[in-house]
Amino acid sequence: MMYPIRIVIVDDERLVRRDIASVVKEFPNTEIIGEADSVEAAEQLLSAMTPDLVLLDIHMPPRSGFDVVEYIQPETTDVVF
Repeated sequence: MMYPIRIVIVDDERLVRRDIASVVKEFPNTEIIGEADSVEAAEQLLSAMTPDLVLLDIHMPPRSGFDVVEYIQPETTDVVF
């Protein structure tokens, strides 16, 4: 049995998150386990769970997606900017 790839989407634009989610849902064995609309929300979400993949926006004023990286466990989670 193949387990689904657990994905978190982080982007400050709701429509972009929706579009990314619709593309991800087209792939078998994927599961969106959370979405965040800010660096702060991403930090809280990633402190509570360990996804397999984070789809991360870089430009999220007033902070950067790079600020989120320290909350990602590199041994278990991949990141796509």
